Amino acid sequence: MIESTLPADLITREPAAPREPGGDAAGAGGEVEEVLSAFRAMLAGLPPDPGQRAGLAEALANAEPFSRFPGLIREVIDSDSSEEY
Repeated sequence: MIESTLPADLITREPAAPREPGGDAAGAGGEVEEVLSAFRAMLAGLPPDPGQRAGLAEALANAEPFSRFPGLIREVIDSDSSEEY
């Protein structure tokens, strides 16, 4: 999982232009679905306790590559928290 989500290209080079905050899906193409799928897979492995689950989900949301899509990740978290375990 780490290998598939590690932003190696961003680590090895400096971005040419600063990222714009809130640009969830702008120019991301198929990467968005891949990132959301990886995030959902990670959520599935979290403990069922709502308190632990919420904290861990927030930590994941703040990590790369998930932090590049804050609005979409927030929707997944909100959807996950509305489900019963």
